[in-house]
Amino acid sequence: MDEELQNEEGQNTEEDKERLRDKLKNSLIFDALEPSDLEDIINSMQEKQYLKDDTIVKQGDEAKEVFVIKEGSLDFAQFLVT
Repeated sequence: MDEELQNEEGQNTEEDKERLRDKLKNSLIFDALEPSDLEDIINSMQEKQYLKDDTIVKQGDEAKEVFVIKEGSLDFAQFLVT
């Protein structure tokens, strides 16, 4: 994880939390949450970095995480089995 994005305890900085609040409260999935519930989610989030061409999830994988894109872009592909 990027050291400048976290304090000594490995938690997101207040600046990171504010950025996440802005992104999440404008999302259809999170906009109806109570502020305290949104804070619980933000406090549990951790930054992960991926390299170009990394596979993050595959179709059929069990959903265990929610991804918020800080910078960059993702390509999505669906493979059809006939």
